[in-house]
Amino acid sequence: MTKMEKVLFLEDYRLEVTLADGRNCVFDMKPKLKTVRFNELRSVDIFLTGTLKNGQVICWSNGTELSLDEIMPEPLHR
Repeated sequence: MTKMEKVLFLEDYRLEVTLADGRNCVFDMKPKLKTVRFNELRSVDIFLTGTLKNGQVICWSNGTELSLDEIMPEPLHR
């Protein structure tokens, strides 16, 4: 199973994810910010507090989490 090696928090609520196998992808969080679960991340100060945990989950200071499965379709990261 592929893991995330690094996550960069870019302008305009995008995440640049580097996988352990060297592949990169940019994930646009803007559509998710309209949902109850991710609404608080509209605050740039909170969005930028994200950290990578165990190579599988991005966690924010407000308790919000986003898994690799939500960023990339499963067949692409296995």
